[in-house]
Amino acid sequence: MEGTEESIPDVIADLETGEALYDRHRKDCFVVQEVEERGTRIERDDEDFFVPHSLFAPWVDSRLFPVEEADSEDLPDWLQAE
Repeated sequence: MEGTEESIPDVIADLETGEALYDRHRKDCFVVQEVEERGTRIERDDEDFFVPHSLFAPWVDSRLFPVEEADSEDLPDWLQAE
């Protein structure tokens, strides 16, 4: 459906299922579960969150970035186990 893809901001459409993101403000990690038409489903510590694109898009790259780029050695156990 072409109209659906156009409604998803590029920065979010580029995310992949299973991609781990580090939050530089919370010093925590989230895993992308699914990018939907209206928002993105993410998970942290077995808790699921649905974040509308209007809120999530500004965070990606400014606040959230791939966990591989994080300087932190204190990654959560649930992420290190994967």
